[in-house]
Amino acid sequence: MTIFKIKEGEKPVEIEPVIGSEKPLEEFLEENPTLIQKDMFIIGRQVPTADRKYIDLLGIDKSCSVIIIELKKDDSDQREVIAQILQYAEWIHRDVDSDELKQIAKKYFKKYRPNEEFTTLRKKFESTFGFEPEFDFNESQKLYIIAPKIDNQTIKVAKYLE
Repeated sequence: MTIFKIKEGEKPVEIEPVIGSEKPLEEFLEENPTLIQKDMFIIGRQVPTADRKYIDLLGIDKSCSVIIIELKKDDSDQREVIAQILQYAEWIHRDVDSDELKQIAKKYFKKYRPNEEFTTLRKKFESTFGFEPEFDFNESQKLYIIAPKIDNQTIKVAKYLE
């Protein structure tokens, strides 16, 4: 898998992958979330769940959906990654309300974005998208698995879940 760093007004520069670590990819996608989905921003990184697992990246899009992003450094155990991301989605849907999302975002901005002004999740949404949210946050979830290669069986299962 080839990853490029893109800066406005400059040519894309290929980033050398670091085998054995998801961290460089996580950092890259955290800085460039619109490569995954347009009109979204990140509100969490390594978000702990009730089951003591960690969601790689968590975001919000302009329809107030929660974006769950799971990164894999290789293509092993792909059936397991479907179960893993569904477990995250179930936890987000069942246990995480708007107030909890606000706390996740507040912790994220304090730890990972200390130079960015952040007052509330609603204000961040308004400043990012230019309008007030029309819905409560977390009415729906969108799931993304990012891996170097995804096998056909995993693709079939993911399409079934659409």
